[in-house]
Amino acid sequence: HLDSSKDSSSLSLAYASIGDDGCNAIARYMRENVMLRTIDLRGNSIRADGLVVLAHALKSADAVSSLCMKWNHIGSHERGMQALCDVLKSNQTMTHLDLRNNKVGPECGRILGELVRE
Repeated sequence: HLDSSKDSSSLSLAYASIGDDGCNAIARYMRENVMLRTIDLRGNSIRADGLVVLAHALKSADAVSSLCMKWNHIGSHERGMQALCDVLKSNQTMTHLDLRNNKVGPECGRILGELVRE
């Protein structure tokens, strides 16, 4: 239960089947927990809509330094990737971002490439 761990520095919901719907609860938790440093959401069938929600939450969760999003479905629609990259452009604390195995298409690849070049 997320409410019981408000002071935790890490959140792991790997393979918890939260999907896009669960991203709202995660985003709320991210905004309320200023101690949160590491988030592992691998293998949760998260798509572009969920990634947009998480990206907006990352704006206020500026202590997060590691985000694992591998084995989701965030690479096929550029809206989610653009939202994430827009936040990361001004984020000074993120040191680890894992997007492996998301079937990143050409448009999302271009967006990620622009982030890396900046």
